[in-house]
Order: sequence, then structure tokens, then C-alpha cells
Amino acid sequence: MKNAPIFITTPGEAAIHLGSKHKTFAKVIEKYGPCELNWRKDRSSNFAILLETICYQQLAGKAAATIHGRVLKAIGKATPENVMSTSDEVLRSAGLSQNKLLSVRSLAEHVLESKINLRTISRYSDEEVIEQLIQVKGIGRWSAQMFLMQKLKRLDVWPTGDFGVRAGAKYLFKLKEMPTEKEMVDIANKFMPYRSVVAWYCWKLADDKS
Repeated sequence: MKNAPIFITTPGEAAIHLGSKHKTFAKVIEKYGPCELNWRKDRSSNFAILLETICYQQLAGKAAATIHGRVLKAIGKATPENVMSTSDEVLRSAGLSQNKLLSVRSLAEHVLESKINLRTISRYSDEEVIEQLIQVKGIGRWSAQMFLMQKLKRLDVWPTGDFGVRAGAKYLFKLKEMPTEKEMVDIANKFMPYRSVVAWYCWKLADDKS
């Protein structure tokens, strides 16, 4: 009789499965506990999440939260229509830099002009989502990957360009040097299709070693 297929739907289940298959990973799980990958539990729209992402880029949490709150107060509900109907002066007075202002406008324009469809984006593959989102000024591959992991709850995202993931991978895979982004591409293939979980433990390792 064949083994029944394993249906894994949460980071915690994925971590347990990986730990049962890989002794090294089991030790990491034992040290840091269950995977607590930050899945968004609120009901914010995809547009609202991406608007927040832009506001938070390159800022510390408290400062970013303050600016994000001011932007929401300025535009009302987070919709592309409201963004486009709010003047540059008002958005800048809320704390947006010129680059972030252009990014917010770009996001709204791409949605309104149907260059990206945030209502159906969850149906796309990971790479298709990334290709869609990086059309927007100011949203790079990393931001798109965080959207995949946190909002779309994808379990097999491997952010090879993330410094923390690379730093943690050095310790997880017992490497002499931090792996380059190119080396990261194949380094965790044995953990597919749950590399988002591996990335979370790499972040924990990196924080612990810093």
C-alpha cells in the first residue's frame, strides 16, 4: 500500500515535515521553535498592502508606521482612485519622499490602467506575481517576494537577495563564507517546496549570530 499523500498548508506543518526529513534542520527547529512566518491575518486589500510596503521601505518601524498612518489619513481608504485624487503636496506633507511619491503613483496607475490586476493576482505562479509587481516603480523583486510570503501565503519563496537569509544560510549550511546571491539559487533546493520556512529560520539564525 502506498503512503498517503502529505497535505501541508501552514508554515508549522512544513517545518515539522522538513525536520523529519533533515537532521540538521530538525536541530534548528528545536532551537528556535515552531515557524512563525508572518502571514498577514488582516483583511487589507492587496493594494493597501503594497501601499504600506512602499511607505515602509528603507525606514525604521516606528517612523514608517507614522508616515503610513499619515498617508492613510490623507487619502482615506487605500484605493488607487484615492491616491490619484490626492495632490502631491498633501502626500509629501504626509511624509512621502519624492521617490516614494512616484512609487505610490506608479502603483495606482498600473492598477487603474489594468497593467496589473491585484484582484486575481493570487491565481498566478510565484514568478508571474513577481513579473507583475516589478513593473511598478519602487517595487523590486524582494518586495514582491515579501508580498508572496506574507500576503499570498506562498510556502516556497526563496529570497536569494535578502542579506539576512544569506547570512543565516551560511550557518544553516555550515559554509565558510556567506553565499553569494548566485550561489543561493540552488543551495536550498533539497527543501523545496517549503523554502519560505527555511528563509524564516535563516532570519532567526542571522539575528542570533549578529
